[in-house]
Amino acid sequence: MPLGQGRFAKPAGIARIWFAIYALLVLAAYFGSTLALLPAVSKDLGFDLADTIFLFALWPVSMSLLPVYGQISRWICPAHMKTVGYLTATGFLLLASYATRPCVLLIYIALCNIGLASAAAVSIGIICKFEANSKTIKISLCLLPILLLCGIALGAVGVTQKDWRFLLRSWAIKFAIKSLWPELLEWLSPDDRQRLRFRDALIDWWAALYWTLGIGLIAWGASFSVDADSGWRRTVVLLSLVLGCILLVSLVVLERRTRSEVALFPRRLLSAAVWVFCAMSFFTCMALGIYLLYVVKTLITIDHHSEYATAARLIPFAVSATIGLLSGKLLFKWFEGAHIVLFVTPLAALGMLLFSLTEHRSATVQLVMGIVSTLLVGINTAIALYMAFASVCAPKSESKEQLSLILVAIVALGIAFGPALTSRVIGASRKRGHRIKGIQRALWVAAALMLVTQFLAVVHCIVYSARRRQQAESEGNPMPSSSASSAEGAIEMKEPAAGTIEAIAPDVSTSDNVTPDSHASGDLESGGQGNSKDKRNSFTVPKKAEKSSRRHFKNIGARTLKSLIKKPSALDALPKTVEETTQPDASEKQDNPASAKDKHENHVPGVFRKMFMP
Repeated sequence: MPLGQGRFAKPAGIARIWFAIYALLVLAAYFGSTLALLPAVSKDLGFDLADTIFLFALWPVSMSLLPVYGQISRWICPAHMKTVGYLTATGFLLLASYATRPCVLLIYIALCNIGLASAAAVSIGIICKFEANSKTIKISLCLLPILLLCGIALGAVGVTQKDWRFLLRSWAIKFAIKSLWPELLEWLSPDDRQRLRFRDALIDWWAALYWTLGIGLIAWGASFSVDADSGWRRTVVLLSLVLGCILLVSLVVLERRTRSEVALFPRRLLSAAVWVFCAMSFFTCMALGIYLLYVVKTLITIDHHSEYATAARLIPFAVSATIGLLSGKLLFKWFEGAHIVLFVTPLAALGMLLFSLTEHRSATVQLVMGIVSTLLVGINTAIALYMAFASVCAPKSESKEQLSLILVAIVALGIAFGPALTSRVIGASRKRGHRIKGIQRALWVAAALMLVTQFLAVVHCIVYSARRRQQAESEGNPMPSSSASSAEGAIEMKEPAAGTIEAIAPDVSTSDNVTPDSHASGDLESGGQGNSKDKRNSFTVPKKAEKSSRRHFKNIGARTLKSLIKKPSALDALPKTVEETTQPDASEKQDNPASAKDKHENHVPGVFRKMFMP
């Protein structure tokens, strides 16, 4: 619902919006803290590579459940769902702070993130009720990467104090306090209590089940593919990946045939043009996930920093990523998004390659190269995301809320599956004793994914240019031969001389068989069936000459009309025609000149009106 209308015009509705934005910012800070705590937690509990990748991917994979939560919010009150999500996160974070085994910690963090995903879905749904150009959304998009930076800094401070368990408990207390806010806002806005209606209770449960099982199987198979050394483990992982892909493909096929209002995938998302932008965002976020994880691995493995110094050195990278995200937004606003990707993506891929070759360089060179590459990756990611949001979440889209949730889920899955894609490369290199080579290959895979994004951008530009050319040709030559000849006659009048315009007036008043008004409406009233020679004498001019010649034609018509009114004998001498008998008198035209103008414009054929009329 647009800003200032309905219940969102009330102070309680405005408060709901700002609390939703603040909730998303807090969740971004939590993700940043988890990323900064990753080295210390991995070293303290003895994580291997598979555990590290799985812990990194837990938050993005849980965000893939956003479309399902969007469906559930139709059935129950969103405030209640948000409260339950925060309370679930509080309980499992407290349990995770006391965990001593890696598998137990991973299970608790996974359940905590699933609870937080419900709160994120409700917050995104509330924000999407505003207009796309609202200042509130722009402010939230600008503050989101900034608060992500603050979250990474907070995580770095907690890690340097060697107490990551205390930081998890503090987050649990924060989420417990935030669980009270939705109920408070629900009490402040009693109109939302009547949300439960039969129409909103309809949920596409089968689509939600297909989506959840498909994503779960793919995430499980991708995360545990590192340890799949024996034959039966590889078979199980391969079967899980294949079965998950089959479920997702069957879901898309079934949703294309469904025209229900409660479909999980709205029909707007199933078009080919939108799929290109979603694929660009997916591959870009895969490269981003690889880069985020293996920058940390590079700082630990190559530079031999401790986990505390590693967390502290993430802050310059976060600052560079924030600047890149904001710069990408400005570039997308100023230029064409797909064309910018053609220039920015190769630079980002080159930055990743150069950063992967800095193992024998000094720490200063490595830091500078990492900051530059992070800046380019941030710009490319921001452009890809804004292109996807602009193509999917249109301002007047009826399913903008569900489309936003699906797009965020696609982005999160890209961040989660990127490291899982390169886990086999790192695992194989680690067994051979070449850790540095494994990290280099992982960054090379990220650079290759960026080039895939560039290929999709090239395809989009080619297809878009071809469609624009076809549209221009269809609009330029839409008429048959007779209409084309009339268009040529109109083009000949593009820059008429002064004497030519004045010479038309005697022809109008001294014609033998045609009345003055028949020049303006006679041939055009017949639907363009007359010959092209008569149409050349009509007062139809192209748009470029219309501003300069319309005033002259208006003055000429007024003078001619006055001369005819003063000389009624000249009208009596003319023979009566069909056009004259059907047209109103001159006095009626003088009293109501707008009606004659409207009649003239309404009888112009559609092609002429599109090409030559304002």
